[in-house]
Amino acid sequence: MKKRVLYLLCMAFAMMAWLPPQLWAQTQPSGGDGSSESPFLITTAEELKWYANYVNGESGDNVVHTTACAKLMNDIDLSTVCGEGKGNWTPIAKYGTYVYGGEHHFDGVFDGNGHTISNLYINDEKGSNLGLFGYIKPTASSAPASVKNLKMASVQMVGESYIAAVSGSGSGVTFENIEVISGSIAGTRNISGISSCVGNAKNCINRADVTASSMYAAGVIHYIGKVSNCSNYGKITAGRGLAGGIVSNGDGFAKLTDCANYGDIEITQPVANDCGVGGLLGFPWYVEISNCANFGNIYLKAQSELVGVIVGKGLLVKASGILANTGNIYVGGTAQTDVPVL
Repeated sequence: MKKRVLYLLCMAFAMMAWLPPQLWAQTQPSGGDGSSESPFLITTAEELKWYANYVNGESGDNVVHTTACAKLMNDIDLSTVCGEGKGNWTPIAKYGTYVYGGEHHFDGVFDGNGHTISNLYINDEKGSNLGLFGYIKPTASSAPASVKNLKMASVQMVGESYIAAVSGSGSGVTFENIEVISGSIAGTRNISGISSCVGNAKNCINRADVTASSMYAAGVIHYIGKVSNCSNYGKITAGRGLAGGIVSNGDGFAKLTDCANYGDIEITQPVANDCGVGGLLGFPWYVEISNCANFGNIYLKAQSELVGVIVGKGLLVKASGILANTGNIYVGGTAQTDVPVL
């Protein structure tokens, strides 16, 4: 009997050895059931990885869990589940499972509870919709999906398009009390510090460097809904334009209030037609702005009328309150004179 038990144990360990670590080294959280009233209580990187697979329908039951909620109970170091030699982080609500107009819309709430997720790693030059989350779009009948009370540090991300620390893409999402403490986020287009989606942001800070080799680069969020009390300290780099310290562009009577940019913005090519660049907002279209300030410089290869220290050329519904600037526009290394605030 003992020999048979030992044989079965050896066989089990042998089978586990053949499985990729991400398939057997995950741990289901011991607390919570994923409901809004009792979210999963996540304490380790392995539990967060399990939660990602659970939301994506890859945890074993083959069911996509669109409303699964989670709450962090500790700081999480993802270097145990992703990184060089370990592979890329697979986003929660990954694109392909969650897509625009698709069957699955993520309606959950992810509460960082004031904790920090560090060492998020994605290196996929042809990848898109990448971040801690991939694609978030709540259903029309649900409360808006949200990510809140979260800090992220040492973010390392390279992709093609729609890349950001918290959420690669989506719409109708609310981001609140989020800070990206450090890192770099780079790709070809639609690259942002916190989210490259259409949504709302409140009390958010980005300190990571953001680089889009083509266009659409933003410190906080790609496309504005309502953005307030947000700031950017990271350097913003774009090839042809559509770049802003807070937001790259927006329309539909959106609002930008009480925000500040401290990071420099560099445009590495001549600004393309309709690719506005602004200290806070690159290309406004029917946007209202109030009580905002820019403290960063803007560096251009060639002079462009589409560039402004607060907003790039576009259409503002209203500008009010304090609109301040201490930055300047440099063309070919030469500081411009008499640069208007608006």
